[in-house]
Amino acid sequence: MRKTKSESGLRIPFIIEVIKKYYKEPILSVLYLGGGSYGFVYKVTFEKSYKPVVVKGYRVNGMHKTEKFQTELLSKNTSVKMPEIYHVFDHSEDVPFDAIIMEYIDGVDGFTTPSLLLKSSSTRKAFARSVVDGMVQIHMAKNDKFGYVESPTYDTWQEFYLTIVAFVQTGTQQLLIEKKIKPKYAKMMDYITSIFEQVFDEFIEDATLIHGDLNVMNMLVNPKKLELVAFIDPFNSMWADRDYDLFQLNNLTGKRFFLFRTYENTVKLSSKTHLKCAYYAYVNELLCYILSGFTLEFLLNFVYNSLRNELKKAELL
Repeated sequence: MRKTKSESGLRIPFIIEVIKKYYKEPILSVLYLGGGSYGFVYKVTFEKSYKPVVVKGYRVNGMHKTEKFQTELLSKNTSVKMPEIYHVFDHSEDVPFDAIIMEYIDGVDGFTTPSLLLKSSSTRKAFARSVVDGMVQIHMAKNDKFGYVESPTYDTWQEFYLTIVAFVQTGTQQLLIEKKIKPKYAKMMDYITSIFEQVFDEFIEDATLIHGDLNVMNMLVNPKKLELVAFIDPFNSMWADRDYDLFQLNNLTGKRFFLFRTYENTVKLSSKTHLKCAYYAYVNELLCYILSGFTLEFLLNFVYNSLRNELKKAELL
């Protein structure tokens, strides 16, 4: 019985077509590195002189140009390495997805190498220190308007973020109608929309530059020494409430690396930071599902339960 090629394998001819538009060098190999809700990543190695490059393809049209803009802006505001983007490719008749070609940076992400969790406490804390130092540099950049980094136009964070919440509420209701989500998730989204003003009653003075998706999956590390190598894959980078950049620090294995705790011990947070982070995490998980059509039940349930706990602490549930 013949084996059917995986989805990642079926994309390789398209990846080659993208490369051939910009490079004449013969290709030695195309290696699938992984993927997520919005994209998929391949390492391309050439036969002779060129260094390896990364091709990232996107499931959502137009996101490639957004990521280029975000990456270059963030790179200017932190000493942590971010990949240089060489080329931007628009989808065509021959290639059904947008893509970018960018610098290959040697390292592993901070999540998919289990041995990193076994590093000593002092090594993990040193790693967290380097992550937080890089984040604080990004957060020093300010703007006079809130919004996505390409076009900030809002006078307050609440005014801007409420547009995202409303979009997610509508999208979640549609998922419920299509029976793609459990009722409890839609009910929670409706409820937290109704109490928006109670959660976000603090004045956010600064429109702060944020990465938007800085969890351990988007931190490249040297696996032998657990040293931070680079930040990658910004998503929804904004001029925002600084706390919006913190909820990802506890996602996946982030707690094991003391990421949130280190930031909390470095920068004074508000009394509502933990509640807001739980709110942000829940809305973001639903947003990813709405935009990409993909979610993991255990992740959605995790942020749901975390939000319930914080709402109870705040006596809002």
